[in-house]
Amino acid sequence: MTDVPHWDLLLRGAVGGILLFHATNLMGRGPRPAVRVALWIFTLSLVAYLFCQQTALLVQLPRPLVWAALALCTSSTAWLWLAACGLFDDRFRWDWPLLTAGAGMVALGLSANAPRLQAVLNGGVDPGPGTFTHLHAMAMLTFTAAAVWEVLRGWRDDLVEPRRIARRWAALGIGLYAALALVIELAVRDRPVGLLLPALHVAGIGIVALALAVLVARRSLDPILGLNPAPLETGRIAETSPVIAPVPQATPEESPALKRLRLAMTE
Repeated sequence: MTDVPHWDLLLRGAVGGILLFHATNLMGRGPRPAVRVALWIFTLSLVAYLFCQQTALLVQLPRPLVWAALALCTSSTAWLWLAACGLFDDRFRWDWPLLTAGAGMVALGLSANAPRLQAVLNGGVDPGPGTFTHLHAMAMLTFTAAAVWEVLRGWRDDLVEPRRIARRWAALGIGLYAALALVIELAVRDRPVGLLLPALHVAGIGIVALALAVLVARRSLDPILGLNPAPLETGRIAETSPVIAPVPQATPEESPALKRLRLAMTE
């Protein structure tokens, strides 16, 4: 058995359950499958982090899952960046540069942490941080900053209201929280911090995940991904013929460019 207290295991189990709800929801059919894949991998990296944060809990997993969890959690900032790119870029597609960035972060994370984990699994002495450890820390900070920039970029130009709300409250909150948590984690790395600080971090992830679960339950993923939901019928059957809204007439003082914009938005 692990040395992790029961209350800590209960907290991690609850947060993991909420994250698995999001992962299952993202696996369903829906719009923008490339974005769903990016969000799905990022969600799984958070589940893996719940194990990686407690080495005593990580070593209880079967060996293949140990290395899979390590690969996911040490590259989570890259998947955060890719999820932000997909969520706020309608032209997002998986291509070789994006795949190379994710795979490169996985390789760097394993290079920095695999020797230390292997020493723990073999009952040996932890060799401590090395060159790859510092490179990995710099890469995590870079990807996190890039994710926050991706959220902020084009903030006022997004015309999809649900996505703009998601950008303002959900994505920006996740990005800033991830940046703060990462800075604190790097500052206390390899130092005894007790059980409270890691538990607070897990609780923070759980609060954000729970808030997103409530948002998904109320509005579904479609508006957040940029697909406008069908209008609800209020007490009557929708007419079979399409309703064409009248085109607003331009006032004399409107410029031709404004007139074209008004017509495009109406259509």
